[in-house]
Amino acid sequence: MKIVLAILLGILALNVLVVLAIVGILVADHFKARRRERRNEAAQT
Repeated sequence: MKIVLAILLGILALNVLVVLAIVGILVADHFKARRRERRNEAAQT
Protein backbone atom coordinates (compact mmCIF):
# COMPACT_ATOMS: atom_id res chain seq x y z
CA MET A 1 0.00 0.00 0.00
CA LYS A 2 2.84 2.41 0.81
CA ILE A 3 4.38 1.77 -2.63
CA VAL A 4 1.10 2.70 -4.35
CA LEU A 5 0.88 5.92 -2.33
CA ALA A 6 4.49 6.79 -3.18
CA ILE A 7 3.80 6.26 -6.90
CA LEU A 8 0.64 8.38 -6.75
CA LEU A 9 2.51 11.17 -4.93
CA GLY A 10 5.28 11.00 -7.53
CA ILE A 11 2.76 11.31 -10.38
CA LEU A 12 1.07 14.25 -8.64
CA ALA A 13 4.41 15.99 -8.14
CA LEU A 14 5.29 15.50 -11.83
CA ASN A 15 1.90 16.88 -12.90
CA VAL A 16 2.41 19.95 -10.71
CA LEU A 17 5.86 20.53 -12.25
CA VAL A 18 4.44 20.20 -15.77
CA VAL A 19 1.64 22.66 -15.01
CA LEU A 20 4.09 25.14 -13.49
CA ALA A 21 6.35 24.84 -16.55
CA ILE A 22 3.42 25.47 -18.92
CA VAL A 23 2.22 28.46 -16.88
CA GLY A 24 5.77 29.85 -16.79
CA ILE A 25 6.11 29.57 -20.58
CA LEU A 26 2.71 31.21 -21.16
CA VAL A 27 3.54 34.08 -18.79
CA ALA A 28 6.93 34.60 -20.44
CA ASP A 29 5.31 34.68 -23.90
CA HIS A 30 2.72 37.17 -22.64
CA PHE A 31 5.37 39.53 -21.27
CA LYS A 32 7.46 39.22 -24.47
CA ALA A 33 4.41 40.13 -26.57
CA ARG A 34 3.69 43.11 -24.29
CA ARG A 35 7.27 44.37 -24.65
CA ARG A 36 7.10 44.00 -28.44
CA GLU A 37 3.87 46.01 -28.56
CA ARG A 38 5.42 48.80 -26.48
CA ARG A 39 8.47 48.91 -28.77
CA ASN A 40 6.25 49.13 -31.84
CA GLU A 41 4.23 51.97 -30.29
CA ALA A 42 7.43 53.84 -29.42
CA ALA A 43 8.75 53.36 -32.96
CA GLN A 44 5.50 54.62 -34.54
CA THR A 45 5.35 57.88 -32.57
